Amino acid sequence: MKRRHFIYGMFSSIAAAIRASPLAQADVPPAKTSEKVLKGFIVSDAHYGWDSPQQPTPEAQARNLQTILKRFPDLDLMLDTGDAFHSNLDPQVADAARTHWSAGVANGCKTVPFFYLPGNHDLAAWWWPEDAEWRDDDFGTMPCRPYFSFDLKGIHFIAIPELQDAVFISRETMEWLKLDLEINKDRTIVMLAHNNIVGTTTPLGEPGYRGLVNGNEVITLFQKYPNVLSWMNGHNHTFEVMQKYNMLFVSNGRFGGFVPPPAWQNGPRHVGGIYFEVHAKKLVVRSYSAEADKFFDEMGYRELSSELARPTTVQPDQAFTYSYGVGGMVDGQKIPAFNHYAGPAGSSELFVTGTELAEINDDPTFLNYAFRDVGSLGNRWTLFSASVRYEPMFIKENTTWKWENPGFRLLAQPDPAKPLDLCVPDYMVGKYEYYRCAPGNTYEVALDLESISGGQKLQLDLLFRDKLGRDLATVPLTQADLAPGKRTYSGRGKLPAQENDESIYSDPSNDNMIQLTMRARFTSVTNDVIVHRVSIRVAGAEAETFDPVVLVNGLRFAHQGKVGAGEIIRFDIPSPSSFRDVYEVRAGGSKRAAWIVRHHARDWQVRNASVADHGDHLEIGPLRNRWSPDKEVVIVPLTGASEAYIHRLQNIQSAKIYPLNRKNSTLQVQVAKCSPGAKIIVSCSREPRQVRGATAWRFSDSLAFIEVNEGARVEIS
Repeated sequence: MKRRHFIYGMFSSIAAAIRASPLAQADVPPAKTSEKVLKGFIVSDAHYGWDSPQQPTPEAQARNLQTILKRFPDLDLMLDTGDAFHSNLDPQVADAARTHWSAGVANGCKTVPFFYLPGNHDLAAWWWPEDAEWRDDDFGTMPCRPYFSFDLKGIHFIAIPELQDAVFISRETMEWLKLDLEINKDRTIVMLAHNNIVGTTTPLGEPGYRGLVNGNEVITLFQKYPNVLSWMNGHNHTFEVMQKYNMLFVSNGRFGGFVPPPAWQNGPRHVGGIYFEVHAKKLVVRSYSAEADKFFDEMGYRELSSELARPTTVQPDQAFTYSYGVGGMVDGQKIPAFNHYAGPAGSSELFVTGTELAEINDDPTFLNYAFRDVGSLGNRWTLFSASVRYEPMFIKENTTWKWENPGFRLLAQPDPAKPLDLCVPDYMVGKYEYYRCAPGNTYEVALDLESISGGQKLQLDLLFRDKLGRDLATVPLTQADLAPGKRTYSGRGKLPAQENDESIYSDPSNDNMIQLTMRARFTSVTNDVIVHRVSIRVAGAEAETFDPVVLVNGLRFAHQGKVGAGEIIRFDIPSPSSFRDVYEVRAGGSKRAAWIVRHHARDWQVRNASVADHGDHLEIGPLRNRWSPDKEVVIVPLTGASEAYIHRLQNIQSAKIYPLNRKNSTLQVQVAKCSPGAKIIVSCSREPRQVRGATAWRFSDSLAFIEVNEGARVEIS
């Protein structure tokens, strides 16, 4: 195996912030087809399912998307930056909302490659008894974690969601992002997120909810990478374009949801999105109204369009590349990755780096904090790695704790019997999603506490659950009466052997995973207690990573010795050929390592179901997006196609597609399993001369609709 080391480079600081100069319509003529250019469109905050007069109907949203596709017929990609559906919905309403989004947006993009990044409503784990992150992975057909990246026409796009809270990027995500930025420092980068970075949009209502609480960390990171061109986010529901830090910061507007108040944005309160072009020497961004079918600058709002003059790496003939991975994966941890991109001629790489800290948990000293005033609903005080109490999200007054910056203070309670539960991570987030762990490890928890008078009682536990939120075990670690002054209270524990273990650890084909939460229960809190630090780590873990190993479907890729954070080890690995891969990490020292897999030269995107590329044919695997109407699977070319190709399958659970439209004039589909209403849809510029093996077929608007039965072998020529 080939192995190379990459070391982080340091770049000079970026110039001071300046405002974007408005761009009139006349300044941005449509790009000529012969030009080096990438064309994209972003929608955001569709909020399907929200019961409000402000919310467009699903039919109106579907029509708006078709207006966009008609206005921009040569898009290279379509993006959705989150809040596809509304949270806090009745389960049946939520399912209907996901179905409407799947039909109207994801499947409605026709032959345009489509990419989805979940928003805070999509990731609201507490509303449904399941792992919201993996539900959204299935919903949006993301392969591994909801953070991912890809190269299209030489431009590198990075999707960074806010997983634990709407305004916080977790340390694990940041570890992955740092690795991805370093690997791709020679490419122009466009960042995609749901939330804005404070200071890059008009000041909005509800501070503590609209902008990233650790945005300064993100900006500091970008200053090392001048190839980062833009940050494009949703969540605000506003259309804004601002130039700052030699980047364009773009608020992607709204495709549904609430109408922002006038103080939040200038311009009509229309639904629409962002049209952008990446040229060889500039980025052009224009806000667009789907209701009026006009750019906002055409309606007099010139400040809602802009361009940034900077050289880029756009290259129309460059092959598509897709990347995913995990930041700070724990020793022994396993995770599945589903394949949605096909391309037998491409190569694959694995990049591995170390981590800076041994702690599994985010923000051990509680430096990140926000206060949110929601008017009549109440207020919210947030520590972005923990929760105190189990009260409703919004309350009028916080009589439980106070932020100390760093650390926080548990406030004295009038009732000595009332327990105060400190959970790391947040109890509800931890119930389904964090922190993922390997069951064979022993985990060590340490709390640095300060009590003035002592006497408070502490019960320290580890809670183990699976991704369905089922309680596997509560493991007591320690009981103590707090002594006066500063003390460290600690304990060790591990998940007991499970009688009926149903997880990826006992069965590699099982997608169920395990996560842990630390719970510190305080009683007799008649005087304040200051929490200075909370640490959760694998027992014996040290500061740096040693001897990292990544197992890919059992194949071992190992490096001996220390690997510092920012030092990158590279391996050539086999390209995927099955529906699903399993990755496992082994690491000494910090017992944590971050990794990214990059698949080169993919030529097909398969949405809603996984795919196995067998070279001479594609095999369509199990449906992942269970909300896709008619169980529809969408197949689109990633770099354009001049020939006919199989574009969609409806009500077909398993099929093989020959010979992939790779310089062939005849198409074949073998239907292994289907249900009533099974249909093959072919994209073709002319009516097929002949269709064999179908029960019926018709041709309309450059599509052939072919009805089939189970076991059929269909040939289209």
